[in-house]
This record gives sequence, C-alpha cells and structure tokens, in this order.
Amino acid sequence: MRDSQLEMMGFNCIGDEDHHPILGSLSNAKGWLHRPFPQNIPDHATSDNAPVSLAEALECGKLDLGDVRPPLGFICSTVEEQHAAFNLLRDHGYKVVIKPTDGLGCRGLVLDARRGDLENGTGPIQPCMVEEFVGVKNGPSPTVYMCGDRVLAIADQLMVDGVNEGNIIPSMCSNALQVQMAEAGSAIGRYLGLKSHWGMDFVIDTATGNPIIVDLNMGRPNGSLANYMWRSVQPRPPAALSGELHQLGIERRSPPGETMLELVSLLRSHGLLYTHGALEGVVPTAHVAGGAAKVMIVSWQSLEAVFKLASKLCSLDRAASYSVKAVQLPQQAASPQARSPKYLKEVAEYSHQCQEISKDYWSRVTGT
Repeated sequence: MRDSQLEMMGFNCIGDEDHHPILGSLSNAKGWLHRPFPQNIPDHATSDNAPVSLAEALECGKLDLGDVRPPLGFICSTVEEQHAAFNLLRDHGYKVVIKPTDGLGCRGLVLDARRGDLENGTGPIQPCMVEEFVGVKNGPSPTVYMCGDRVLAIADQLMVDGVNEGNIIPSMCSNALQVQMAEAGSAIGRYLGLKSHWGMDFVIDTATGNPIIVDLNMGRPNGSLANYMWRSVQPRPPAALSGELHQLGIERRSPPGETMLELVSLLRSHGLLYTHGALEGVVPTAHVAGGAAKVMIVSWQSLEAVFKLASKLCSLDRAASYSVKAVQLPQQAASPQARSPKYLKEVAEYSHQCQEISKDYWSRVTGT
C-alpha cells in the first residue's frame, strides 16, 4: 500500500512503503547488489536513469562507499544465464556462491558452488545471484542494523557451514572495520531515502581486509531487532567490568511438551535466569514447544563470560539441543594485511573486471 493511501485512511506512515523509485520494491533489495546478466557495462546509468544495481551506482559515481563494495556477480533469471555466469566467474579464477534473490537468512545459499549445484534443463528459473565467493567459510560475517541512515547496532553472525547459528554483540571486528561498515550503511540509507529499519550483512575480504556487502535486508523487521532494543535499555550494574552488555543469541530446540514456565523454572533452579540488575544470565526471548526459538545469553563482564555461560547452559539443559559450534568463542576478524587501495582505483579495477567478464560473454555469444 502506498503512503498516500495510508494517509487517506487516517494513518501516519512513519516507515518505508514497499514501492521504491530505485529498487522497484523493498523486497527486491537483495537483487540490487548485482546487475542483471548479461549487460554490457558501464554506461547504463545516466543522470536521468537510476542505476540498476549497487555495483553500477558505485561505478558511475552516484554512490561512494569508500573501500566497501559488493561481490562481483550477476542476477540470473534463466538456466542458460546461471550456467554462463558460473562459467565466466570460474574462468576468471573465482570460487562461486549461488543464492536466491528472495531468500530469508541463509535459505538456499550454496557456498563454493560446483557444477552439480546449477539448475538443469533450459528456460526461466527463480531469479538467483551468482557471485564471487569472498572471505572464508565460517569466517567473520558482521551484520549492521540500520534505521534510515542511522546505525542501530553492529553484531557478528555465527556462521556454521553456511547457516547462521546465532549473533554476538558487540561485534568483535576492529573499530576501523566497524567505521567502514557504519559509513557505508549511512551512505546507502541516504541514497535510497530510507526511513525505517533495514540491515546488511558483510564478509571480510582476506586480501584487502575490507568489508564486502553480501546481503541487503529491507521491507521486513529483523528477528533480532527486538533483542537489541531490549539490550539498549538495560541499566549498567555498579559491579560491571564492561561498559556495555555482551550478548549472544543462539537457537534452542526445546523438548516436546515443554512450556515456557518450565524453561524459566529450569534456568532459575540453576541460577542462570537473567534478572533486572544482574551481571549475567540467560534471557528466554521466545519459546516453541518441540521447536526452535532464540535464547539470549548476556553478561556485563566480558564476551568470554558469555561463552562460558553458554557452555554451562548446554551442559545443564540436557533435554534441549543447541549447536555445539555456536557456543564456541570465534576467532577475531583478521586485520588488513596491507593498506587498501584508494576508492577510485578500487572501483576502477572492479569495473574493469566486470567489463572483461561481459566482453568475454559477448565474444562467446557472437563468435567475435
């Protein structure tokens, strides 16, 4: 529904309507990372023509994200395009990631894709992204929560074999990396004219140490937003060792028939239940009998204390199941090994790579 329609009905719209002048629809935000395949570039965008992708907005100078960029890749809508994009990226020395443009979380994500992961047959398919594999499997994957052009929080996703098993806040990334991601988020928010909540996910480029945008989430509330809002209003106890509350959100699969009251009683009996003014504890944010729901483990002491408490919870709460890897303290994000190239040089190199791949495609199609 448009803002004008809501206003006619007497509602005051304070968020973003789904219809968007650049994205078409906020639900298309994931697909805005890349240009459609194939497209001869880089001269599509003009002063009267909005860029069809984030990559193109960077190349034509309409958006400046410093050393931050999306992965090299394409949006594919047919089997033929998917196979061609896969072949081109592999031929240019890249490992490949395949993911749907409308996937929630990590649904449908294929890391280091092989030929057997491609669609069979011919003709149209559900649009997907075929892009370079940046970073390392299970490596650092920060996520930034935004409201318009303002940063709400920067957290780390606990990635286990391509699946997000939880979130840590505050992020373990360096201050320099967090500043890069925050500035990129603010610039995108201003460029798109966003007012409400949205978010983006990153991985860290092991070659340059720069954050790479691998996902944009718009048009829907993030499941962890309420947890971070709760965190923001918690009073700091006088005995706290840290200046901020360390928080780990992980998935707990409860036993059949268990009630929320029984879970609270279990936590209280072992001294694990977080109460107002406590230094640490477990917060049962949701509960699904026989199903999965998030719990938060929090501490005003340190991140290490959070993971110790998580391990204790797993050992005592035997009837439920947790991801063992999700409660292991992850490695800190690697610092850049060398000074990253200047923005214009990096964008020029990135644009050149895109052009070379497009030229390669056209030469194969036309035989020239």
